[in-house]
Amino acid sequence: SVAVTLNNLGVLKYEQGDYSAAESLHDRALAIREKYFDSRHRRIAESLHNLAAVYLKQGKLQSARDYLERALDIQKGSLGEQHREVALTVRALGDVYQATGDLSKAEEFYRRSLLIQEQNLDPKNLNLVPALLSLGELLHKRGDIQEAKEAYDHAIAIHTKVFGAEHPTVLANIKIYRTLFGDQE
Repeated sequence: SVAVTLNNLGVLKYEQGDYSAAESLHDRALAIREKYFDSRHRRIAESLHNLAAVYLKQGKLQSARDYLERALDIQKGSLGEQHREVALTVRALGDVYQATGDLSKAEEFYRRSLLIQEQNLDPKNLNLVPALLSLGELLHKRGDIQEAKEAYDHAIAIHTKVFGAEHPTVLANIKIYRTLFGDQE
């Protein structure tokens, strides 16, 4: 459908860093979805989430939060509170709170996202890594070094298991780890 194509193009433009084009494409996809779907449909939540990601990159934090909260409300109703898409939206809200400087609220959302994913995924599932890295970064900022190390260690262990020790992603995470915590890999 046209909305799916617009959404996919919006994701592409987002990945290319063209946030203005991404916003326009996602906005058009949302308008179509709102016209043809029930207001509680998960595809509307997808468009809201994608627009919120653009707004976060543009520094429009209030808009990002508003859209994510609306998406989360739809997702909880249509998918249930423990669904992976709910976890991703909860983590994105953590990103917004971290960007606003509300680290305690950000931590609450990161931990909630991680908990949802841990309840639904194998402990070595690659999908846990973004939440672990977000939590580790936040904990490091706050000075909780030991707990931050544990989050990064877990993320690196998952990446190593999935990709192998010499994979560029693993090596990049080890480099970040050493930068944050010293040369104690």
